[in-house]
Amino acid sequence: MCTISGFWFREQLNIEYLSNLLSFGKLRGTDGIGISKIDLSKEKYNKNEITTFVYKNKDINKVDEIIEKLDHSSIIPNTNNILYLSNHRSAPETEVSVSDELRTLQPIYNKDLGIILVHNGSVSNFIVNNMNTDPHYFRVSKIDSEGIIWAYKKSLCNIRKTMEFLSGGFSFIMYDETKKKIYVVCSHIPLYCGYVRGCGMFWSSDQNAIWSTISKIKGTPITRNNIVVWEDYYCREVSEYTIEEIDVDSGCINEFKFEPRYIHPKWDPYIQKDKNKTKKVLVACSGGLDSTTTLAILKEAEYDCTAIHFKYGHRGEECEEKAIQNITKTLDIPLLTFEIPIIKQLDSGILTNKDSDIQTGTHEKTKTTCAWTVFRNHLFETYMGAIAESEVIKNNYENVFLAGGFLQLSESGSFPDNSERFAKAPEKFFKFSITGTRIKHLFTLCNLLKWEQFVLLDKLGLINLSRFFISCDRPKMVNGVPSNCEFFNKKSDQYEPACGSGRRSWYSSKIAGVPNLYEYFTISEEESINYIPYELRQTKLNKYKIDEIIDKILIHDEAKEILRKKLNCK
Repeated sequence: MCTISGFWFREQLNIEYLSNLLSFGKLRGTDGIGISKIDLSKEKYNKNEITTFVYKNKDINKVDEIIEKLDHSSIIPNTNNILYLSNHRSAPETEVSVSDELRTLQPIYNKDLGIILVHNGSVSNFIVNNMNTDPHYFRVSKIDSEGIIWAYKKSLCNIRKTMEFLSGGFSFIMYDETKKKIYVVCSHIPLYCGYVRGCGMFWSSDQNAIWSTISKIKGTPITRNNIVVWEDYYCREVSEYTIEEIDVDSGCINEFKFEPRYIHPKWDPYIQKDKNKTKKVLVACSGGLDSTTTLAILKEAEYDCTAIHFKYGHRGEECEEKAIQNITKTLDIPLLTFEIPIIKQLDSGILTNKDSDIQTGTHEKTKTTCAWTVFRNHLFETYMGAIAESEVIKNNYENVFLAGGFLQLSESGSFPDNSERFAKAPEKFFKFSITGTRIKHLFTLCNLLKWEQFVLLDKLGLINLSRFFISCDRPKMVNGVPSNCEFFNKKSDQYEPACGSGRRSWYSSKIAGVPNLYEYFTISEEESINYIPYELRQTKLNKYKIDEIIDKILIHDEAKEILRKKLNCK
């Protein structure tokens, strides 16, 4: 990949700083260098003075000499509003030859349009072929990067429309001398930005170049982890799929997000844009309270739901599969089942290794079950992302949402991969699929406790679903029915759930004031000695308000209103 750089000397120009910034470019770009100086100090609406030097590979180390040709002194006092753009070129392997022709090097300057550009990445053949056959466009270079300028012209010099149409991988800096705007655009190709008050703003493909330049300007060693917050400088990464529009007169920066366009044999978001805006949701379901409540709420809120169930060789696999089959059949929701054999093969998870001891809360200091399964939810998220991307390609959904019972408030306290913060992490890499930002999460139950879930199921008329639930650390099939474990508690003279997971659900149903319809099997007195968990303290709660519970559900406002109307009718 190439290295692109830019330096906007807004106040005082110092060539030493520019030289430092550009010196990092040769670490990645060794096939040639091009530098353009754009004088932005001319009166508005006048064409800017643009000076450009480009050199082939044997001259790339002569950065200082090139700069001296652009400026006759190392420091030019009383000079401001100067923009430098540069590119250290790294020719791709697909090029036959770099050749001696300077038209293979950047910056690219289209004088007729008043556009100058440096670009890192590649532009798809779809764009290049259309550019080559356009009789109204004259090419000024021989590289694919010029496709960006062509797409900009085709989009009537609207940068947001350009990014909807353009296809490829980008980070680029472009100056439009008619509009007097600098455009800094980043898709999945990294680009970093720096700023120092009294000097200006600068960009580079190399983060170290930014930090080094800041250190040079400030005159002190500055490391990434040693920033004084009141200092007047910063370094940041330009966010993925972001357009930064900088007005050179006012200095104002507007930021816009865009959805990347990738050409796919069966899907093109530009050609088929927004044909289907159905709120499609994939719900990871185990057959327990959390995932079933999630599924039920989303269906009642009129989302298009598909239940996703994963088999990974855990203790309750047969019971959970049967449970979710019963639940989805009752709710009339399609079910897709996938196997994740790697977890079983590792045999290091508590739920997959039958010889491991599940800590159920027997000891006073252990109030909840700790049944960790290695990387389980991480893999769930990855599989869900793959299914979601496939759904977008096949049906062109505007968005596909991911939800699941593991994103739940009570569980997030015990397990890091049950937290909202965990679910937000995969969204960062989902952006780098060809469907871009279309895969998102619905954190449906993240603010709800288990007793509130029971209330919702009851108010929706779906409490009978609880007879199918598996909320047990070691369930088993009894006469073809998935069942949870229980024991006879001599203190209370009644049967109660034996394991920590079961007791948590049991107490939650009591708090909610609804029947617990779970199916149970009784464990032996000998087994119960080491399996009776710590007694959970019952909490006295004020009478709940259903509207307040609905407000805590994290779904779209219009869907929440649908749910509210249905519940008010009950």
